[in-house]
Amino acid sequence: MTISNVAPSITASSIQLLNTDGGAVLVPSVEQDETTDFLTHFIVTDYNSCVNVSSTNEISSAILHVYRSGVLSVNCDGNDSDNANDCYQNAQSGNGGRCFQDAAIDSCGGSSDATVGWTCEFPLQYHPDPTVASNTQYPTENWLTSIKATDNNSADTGLVEDADGAEMDKFVSYDLNTASVDYGNVAPDAESSDVTSTLEATGNVGLDAEYSGTDMSYASTTPIAVGQQKYDLTGSKTWTNMDYTLSVTSTPQELNCEKTILSGTPKTKNTFFKLKVPAGQEPGDYTGTDTFVGIEGESASW
Repeated sequence: MTISNVAPSITASSIQLLNTDGGAVLVPSVEQDETTDFLTHFIVTDYNSCVNVSSTNEISSAILHVYRSGVLSVNCDGNDSDNANDCYQNAQSGNGGRCFQDAAIDSCGGSSDATVGWTCEFPLQYHPDPTVASNTQYPTENWLTSIKATDNNSADTGLVEDADGAEMDKFVSYDLNTASVDYGNVAPDAESSDVTSTLEATGNVGLDAEYSGTDMSYASTTPIAVGQQKYDLTGSKTWTNMDYTLSVTSTPQELNCEKTILSGTPKTKNTFFKLKVPAGQEPGDYTGTDTFVGIEGESASW
């Protein structure tokens, strides 16, 4: 008699999509770069057993696609379908990714054992679409994975989609590409030119900002009050007509910096500052501190 090779199978309920620490919510954590070692655990069944006649692994390889549920598996299964916002096709081929037989999930007990555990590790970029319920664009969706395992005779399971999936958390992260607000030389009773500070969205949400500052001082002279600094989100205004006056109290404003959608090109938004020096101010190099903090913006503005 001849024993035929049978294709392996995966039960959807055995698939677990997990965070890097094994948690149930996916959390990007590296600013403007990849977070590696997200996890998928699953169990493969092969009725030719988990070992072959050479006493090596019957299941030889596995691949996975990871995607936002609204994208659908069929739309994340092609060489041109990769999109760091919502579809990671062949995610295990990314930086640090791999799929391997994992006895910690289910050990192979020899030729009479039909099941064996596998783990895939994979990276995600810093801006995958968040799906948690509060203030996101896709609160009714989650993230899913589809797995395909192949045996040593090239028979495979076909793509099997995770039954449960996992939520993608929000990652609030930003950078400022200007280290200081430098007004240069300004005469008493005159105003500076616009000084531009640019915020970059380096996480997976859109951003607003909070602003505060201190008086500007020089030696023992009378300080320049913080309220002599004004700021605006559109620019090209006189100091008098700028929308906001800087104060010591942190004040949120609707910056409306969009969510980043291209990994190498973070979304940005400018803030424009102006200083008016009071009449009679003594000359000198005045310094103070302006604080500019990125905060999560409303999802409707992402």
